[in-house]
This record gives sequence, C-alpha cells and structure tokens, in this order.
Amino acid sequence: MSRRWGIVVVALLLSGVVWVALLSSRPDDLSYHGKSLSQWQDQLDDHFFGAANWVGMIALPAKTTEQIEAADAIRALGTNTIPRLLRDLSATDSRVFEGWQQAQQFFREKILRQKGFGRDVVTPAKRTRWKAALALDALGPAAQSAIPQLASMVNKPTSSSPCKQASFILAGMGPAGIAVLTNLPPSSNSWQQMCAVWAIGQHPQTSTNLVPWLLALATNRPPGSVGGVPFEIWALGEIHADAAHVIPVLIEKLSNTNGRPPGMQQTAALEALGHYGKEASNAIPALKAMQASPYFREQPGEVLKKIIAGSP
Repeated sequence: MSRRWGIVVVALLLSGVVWVALLSSRPDDLSYHGKSLSQWQDQLDDHFFGAANWVGMIALPAKTTEQIEAADAIRALGTNTIPRLLRDLSATDSRVFEGWQQAQQFFREKILRQKGFGRDVVTPAKRTRWKAALALDALGPAAQSAIPQLASMVNKPTSSSPCKQASFILAGMGPAGIAVLTNLPPSSNSWQQMCAVWAIGQHPQTSTNLVPWLLALATNRPPGSVGGVPFEIWALGEIHADAAHVIPVLIEKLSNTNGRPPGMQQTAALEALGHYGKEASNAIPALKAMQASPYFREQPGEVLKKIIAGSP
C-alpha cells in the first residue's frame, strides 16, 4: 500500500512540474527587453485582492514605478498582444480546481461549521482575467479594435463572466469605449450597471466629462439603485470635478434616508465630499449636524478636517 501511495505522490509531483513548465513557456508569448508578455503582466499586476475578486467602492492603488515600467513595456509590444489578452479574459478554472474548491467549502461549512469562510478566494482564472484587464487597460485607445468583443463580454452579466474586467478596459479606451458603458439599455441588470460605474470611477482623470451622466444616475433613480450600492456617488467623489453641480447633490444625499436608517448612501456622500476639500465648504453645516447622529461619529469630523484644511 505504501509503495502504491508513493507512486501516486511522485506522479502528482511530476504533473505539477509539467503544468508549471507549460504555464511559464506559452507559445504565444511576445517579448520586450528580455521579458515575455507574461512576465510584464506579472510585474504590472497590482495584487489587489478586491480588484481581482469583486466590485467595491474603493479606488485601485496608485501604480508603483515597477508597474509604470511594465505598462510602458506592454504599450511597446503593441496591438500584437490583443489576441492573447482577449483569450486570457475568458479564462475559466478547470473542473478539477472547481471540484477541489467545492470539497474545501463542504469541509469548512459541514465539518468545521465555518459559514461563508473562504468563498472569496482569488482563483487562477480570476487572477488571469485581471492581469489581462490591466494589460489591455495599459494599451488604452490603441486596443479599440477589441471593443466589439469587450462589449459582448459586458452583455454577459454574471459574477463569473469577464463583465467587470471588460468594463474596466472600456472605461480607459476613450469615447468609443465609454459609450458602450453609458449606453447600456434600460433593461440592463444591476451587475452590468455596477461594473460600468465602478470602471468609470477607476479612471477619474479621463472621466470628468461623465459627471452629468453620474449626476443623472444619482438624482433620477432611487438612492443606491445601482445594485443596491451607490457607486455613482462614490464615482463622483473619485472624479471630484464640477463642484458647483455635484456638491449640492452630495449634501442632499447626506440627509436623504427615504425613511430608513442612514447607510451606504450617506457614507459614500461623506467620502465624496472629502475628495473635494475646500470646494465642499457649503457642506459644513450639514456635516456638523451629522456629528450628533448616533450612526455617524468620526467620519463627518474627518471630512470637516479635510474641508477646513483645504485639501482632499
């Protein structure tokens, strides 16, 4: 029995070595300055857990010097990278991996009684898709030939599809890409809308002209209607432009609870006001009033400090 198990272990180790070798020597890998596309993608990867796994009201980390170098290298490789990167965007986990994940989840939930623990694992496919998204985003408008494929991905709105990654890429492509996100049909489901607004908020420098569109989302629909999360308010703060029109809306959102306890809408409005710094001075009375609320203690005071200091 021990010899049989030894053979099994050796076979598994050998298969692992072969698998790693295959991954590290892709036949369609281009190279630039002695590094393959895959290596540049690894260097560009932000390793930000949330970006690879879910959509949240948080901005991506600022790029490091190494990441900027990798983005420049990918731009130098050019549009020849697009076919490979599009294939990576559609990456899926193997059935073996999914089976192993399900077995682990069963063990945690049924044996250890740890409900929900470990469900947000960044799987190999999720990491591959996010690295492809970062690379295509680095190409920017140069990758516009991929807009039809990316638009198709946006229109397959499931949490396991590349809808989020495709939206992120389109938001950095300029007017042609952004038009796909801002012209989603009224019947679009909440995941599509969440991905679209989140992606625009991740590109604040190129999204200032979208403030009117975001204001329309914030004022013409029920609070937090984008998937129940006020991504449009968060995105307005990330862009922090057109204070004359945005600040009054944010002040209104501070007190608009629709008969419910304050929640994400007010939290998002507070954070957005903080991005405007001194430009949000009109919000000082409302913020001082919020300091007496049992729901909000420290955050209104932190925003007041930013406004008084005159910096976001």
